[in-house]
Amino acid sequence: MLKKYRLIVALSTLLLLSLATLIGVKSLQSDRINLPTEQPVPEISMKTSCTNISQKDIWEAGNTADVLTPHLSQSIVVKLDGEKVASDHMLIMFSGSLIFEYDKNSRPIGTHGGSIAVCVELPSEKGDHSATVELSSLSGKVHSYNWRFNV
Repeated sequence: MLKKYRLIVALSTLLLLSLATLIGVKSLQSDRINLPTEQPVPEISMKTSCTNISQKDIWEAGNTADVLTPHLSQSIVVKLDGEKVASDHMLIMFSGSLIFEYDKNSRPIGTHGGSIAVCVELPSEKGDHSATVELSSLSGKVHSYNWRFNV
């Protein structure tokens, strides 16, 4: 009997740069992404606190990545210390992965993307801070992710 399989499609440089342009980020840098040598490595100009969220945690049977991922990008709300964060003070990156989900009989039941990296610009005020990311599933269920950090 076939086991559950996942197909992961590599993140392309073009997708990463297109998403960055779409959300208004002027530049990015990561020492974890190996860009082709022909491409200059962009850099992040702000200090951030970040978290990663798996789309699988929000995915529901029957969802497909081509519908779920754009929905998540439109429904995401980021708050810092309870206040909504402006788009120019955060960075949101969706991985280019495509993951297939199967039922217990190895029949495909949907797809979703990989992780969502959410970073907020560090506030200038010293002390303890909290960040919250809220996303809604296609059925309307709200998922909330919180983390604390100190500046």
